[in-house]
Amino acid sequence: MMRTVTGWVTGVFAGLSRNLQLVSLSLFFWGFGEGLFYDFVPLHLRDMGADAVQTGYVIALSSFGLAITMLPAGITADRYGPHISLLISWPLGIFAMAIIAFTNTLAWFTLGWFLFGCSGFVIPPLTRYIMDGRGELTPQRALTLVFSAFSAGFMISPTIGGWMAQTFGLRSAFYLGLVLVVASTVVIVFTRPLPHTPTEINRGYLSLMHNRRFMGFMLLVFFGMFSLQLGVPLASRYLQETWQVSLAHIGILGSVLAFGEFALGFALGGLPPRRVFAVLQAAGIVYALVLLNTGSLPLLAIAFFLRAGVGISRRFVDAISMRVVAVQQHGLAFGLSATVTFAAGMLAPAAAGWLYAINPGWPLRASILLLPVAAVLTYLLAPRPVDGLPAPAPHPRLIG
Repeated sequence: MMRTVTGWVTGVFAGLSRNLQLVSLSLFFWGFGEGLFYDFVPLHLRDMGADAVQTGYVIALSSFGLAITMLPAGITADRYGPHISLLISWPLGIFAMAIIAFTNTLAWFTLGWFLFGCSGFVIPPLTRYIMDGRGELTPQRALTLVFSAFSAGFMISPTIGGWMAQTFGLRSAFYLGLVLVVASTVVIVFTRPLPHTPTEINRGYLSLMHNRRFMGFMLLVFFGMFSLQLGVPLASRYLQETWQVSLAHIGILGSVLAFGEFALGFALGGLPPRRVFAVLQAAGIVYALVLLNTGSLPLLAIAFFLRAGVGISRRFVDAISMRVVAVQQHGLAFGLSATVTFAAGMLAPAAAGWLYAINPGWPLRASILLLPVAAVLTYLLAPRPVDGLPAPAPHPRLIG
């Protein structure tokens, strides 16, 4: 059985170039490390003295760091190539993780968490890097395939992190997370730049801002991602305080979430991205309903599997965006798309913290009210293939 699974995984990733295989391995290590502690951050903040509102603000700072860096990173990727960003982002992640792991104060943890978010500026350049090296793979298949390696690493580690937190204390999960981030950085150093034609930053390039189809879609993305994420930031705290779910079981749910990202990424990667994005928003309704009504571990596992739609939605957003954006503007488009996504991710935790302070169930109820509207609007109004540019042509297979 193990040989069969290993052979299947090897066959799937054999379709990637050497560079994208290394990126996938690096993302696997990063996902493994981040999964050890990510779901326990609200609980760690509570132990450091933060109330629900403060917790929401601290978590929002990570998305703020992401939001303010996405657009410059996308423009830089178009102008100078995406590879240099990879070599800056990963070491910044090590520095941020060192602060997070070793600090004893809320102020320093907040700084480390903000810098950890800033290290994610690599998302638009990394997306461009994957697009440039995807060979004959479709855009959505290439993105889901490479980023699924992150989900694969995230799949096991929350369970391990939950056991470590229960046995040795929460901080032990952060220490091991730092080690895995270092391993991820070592791997990324061995990737190579891909052929790149610099884009001139001129009026024609910036005309994307006047692309009504794209900018209108960004409004849909903001509303949809805000609605999806309202019930996410304080979920672990909600489960422990409302349903008395243990740290070990919260870790298991984190592993189920990562498995959902991995499995759904593969299963949905070849389907029309507009429909998938709408369906993932609908799945968020089920997630919120389950958390409101039960603390049963099997039902919570189903809910967290469906919550995977939050993590993989961005890949389909980028695939939709490529329908109405010229190839020379892809870095800028990915930067704008990520900025919008993480701006929603910045406001959602802050709003969730305020709502949670009033009533722990309110963030979930608000999500249930907003998501049906978001799903219908996405299905009806998101760009279709006939709305703009033809699908991007396959790139020649690149060696290296």
